[in-house]
Amino acid sequence: MEGDDTVLSNLVQSQDDSSKVQTGEESQELDSRAMSSSFQSLDLINQKLLAHAELCLESAHLLTRDAINNSTILSEYHNLVQAALHFLICITKSSGEPLSVIDKAQLFYKISVILQEETEEVDLAIQFLNKADALVSRDGLLEYMFQYESAICSLLAREGTQPKMISNFHDNCIRKFENTNSSLFIYYFKFLKAFNVTLLDKEDAYRALDTLTELSLAALQSGKPIATSPLLQLMITKTLNILLYCGRYKSFENLYQLLWEHVTPQDMPVQIHGALLLHSLIFHTINQSDWATIKSKMVLLKEFLKKDTAHWTQSFVVHIQETSSNVPVTITWASLSRFKLLIYFYSALAYLHRSADGNDRAIKLLKSCEMLISNEIAKLESKDSKVVLSFEQLQSQKMWLNYLSMATKIYQLYETFINANGVLNSKLPTDWLTESEDLPSPLKELREFIADYDAGKVSSQELVYYHRLLPKIYLILAFHFQAKGKLLRAKYFYDRILHLFSRKPHDLNDENFFEQPRAVSYAQMISGIGGIIYEPKEEQNQLYCIALLNYHKLNLYDVNKLKSDISGFSEEHSKDRDFSKKLARKKRMQMNVVQTQSQLDISLAKIINSLETQPHILLASRLISQLANLSQGSEVDAFSYEEPPEQHLYWSPILKNIAVFLKADSVSYSKEAGEEAFVKEKIKLYKQCLSLGDRAFSLDPLVLTRIIQLKEQFPIYFSEQEIQQDKVTLSNLTSSSKRTHDADVDNAGLEHELEDIKPIDNTPSKRARNE
Repeated sequence: MEGDDTVLSNLVQSQDDSSKVQTGEESQELDSRAMSSSFQSLDLINQKLLAHAELCLESAHLLTRDAINNSTILSEYHNLVQAALHFLICITKSSGEPLSVIDKAQLFYKISVILQEETEEVDLAIQFLNKADALVSRDGLLEYMFQYESAICSLLAREGTQPKMISNFHDNCIRKFENTNSSLFIYYFKFLKAFNVTLLDKEDAYRALDTLTELSLAALQSGKPIATSPLLQLMITKTLNILLYCGRYKSFENLYQLLWEHVTPQDMPVQIHGALLLHSLIFHTINQSDWATIKSKMVLLKEFLKKDTAHWTQSFVVHIQETSSNVPVTITWASLSRFKLLIYFYSALAYLHRSADGNDRAIKLLKSCEMLISNEIAKLESKDSKVVLSFEQLQSQKMWLNYLSMATKIYQLYETFINANGVLNSKLPTDWLTESEDLPSPLKELREFIADYDAGKVSSQELVYYHRLLPKIYLILAFHFQAKGKLLRAKYFYDRILHLFSRKPHDLNDENFFEQPRAVSYAQMISGIGGIIYEPKEEQNQLYCIALLNYHKLNLYDVNKLKSDISGFSEEHSKDRDFSKKLARKKRMQMNVVQTQSQLDISLAKIINSLETQPHILLASRLISQLANLSQGSEVDAFSYEEPPEQHLYWSPILKNIAVFLKADSVSYSKEAGEEAFVKEKIKLYKQCLSLGDRAFSLDPLVLTRIIQLKEQFPIYFSEQEIQQDKVTLSNLTSSSKRTHDADVDNAGLEHELEDIKPIDNTPSKRARNE
């Protein structure tokens, strides 16, 4: 799990979360209040109507923070918004002195802004914008044409119900600005058209990514003033962001380098400069660059915060010089505190699995993130806040912060569960695992969320944000129950991950899961958490493999234990009714797990034969297949072993254990080294494997068996006492595992979960890549 989903492509895959890797400040737009007119042509009556409209809107915004939890106040809020709209529409229909073209257009525009920000009447907002655009287009008022048509493009992308009509509108805008020789605006609307296509079906979307890259390169190579225009830099920043999220890393790297060849930090707004530095950190984290490079990106961001953010504002004006017009454009952005929050978050993800020195930097940074998130939420909800927000804006910002809060909890738990050796950590902070109703804990919050999700208590608005986190939450809960020795519960959550990424339509892989998938994808993209059109396939494949490997391992343990339990029943026991019931139940369970094991073997074979996974996944799959063969009395096939890169070993609690076991098994006899060196090397590696074993059903029994066999085969290097001690340890370990398993099966009351788990007959799809 690298990057977020959010992200992460890789969990964060990254990223996220992410994961996979939308940076949050990408929700910037051309400010809806840019170039507001002073309405010079209004007569006295209309001026009073306008004042009443402004007063109603201000009164509504004073109620925003109370309305979010009170339906009565919310109703009053909507009534005030409707009153404001009524007053403005009255002005447009006034029989008094005629309004100037600009004033009337700006009134239409103001009405559209209220409709889109305060209500859900997107279609009506577009109608008023079209009226405004028609007025200014007749007189060739370039700056207002750009403002209104940009706003229409944004709303059409948000609605997205008529792709052909949207494409035609973009083409009309491009032709219109071609007639005025406005090169920068032509590029801008070509960018908007390509961005819109990225919200359509996947095949067209990936072609649109190529178009965005080509447009960016062409605009940069055209030289000044286009290359140094903040408007172009905004478009390139958005392009880089989507390339990063979709895994087009080579295109990202080439475009990022070319941008800095043509532009210096002095040529761009500080907000865009900061976003580019953050993108660079995310890119190198996802691509697992050398640690010195990643650390240097963090240092750059730290220095940037110290020296370059004094003039950071949440909105800023850029002036676009086109033909004879100097067009002011106001761009809204993330606040500096939000930007700092994102730096902490992605720095924490970079530190994941690099805390072996005991400093726990990732967890410390994630805890700092939680504090910053709490502060941001408190500021949003404070009645003393001077930030003016509509009800929809407040709700959206709170959900984004809550989403990020949940992501930080997931990564904190993940980092805590997986120790420095890449295996499950049995010594976890007790306050994080508490079941108490009175004590908060990250794990408890995730379990409560899943309970609400399963009960249908999560709203459709929340699902737009949170449904991307489901597989990561399932993985954390599976790790939790596996570490506690609750085998059935762990298998249950691993199984849920497998079903999420199956070919069978489900919450995460069904684009029609939402009634308006296009609108949902748009909302996710501008919120910085991706979009349902772009699935982080690489992350999904890795999560699928982790779940399958762990499920396979735990199910194999069940097969062997149930087989041993059943063989332990004697004929005398058959006369006892209780023993007979227990035997029948065990046989029924054995039938289920054997059936599941058969399907898991098929799925594992599909991964090995057809899935383009990383080498460590193939090695782990091969080992578990061999363990399955061992349970049937077959010999383990000899094969060459190459140790997987260290940075991959953290992906599963069992991978490092498996890797060392493979290395021990692959040690072969050499005449040059001699017999004693051969034996000692294998024993050394087997003991290392024992030290890495996780508490919940590790490979320890198999490893100890190998050690005993090796010592008995070469007794001259070991004492009889050593061999007997190993046999006692193996016996105790087996007995302890049996007691834990029996308690899990007989006392936890969860047998039905094992029986309800259906065989898996699918594999995740391959990631669509053009590079």
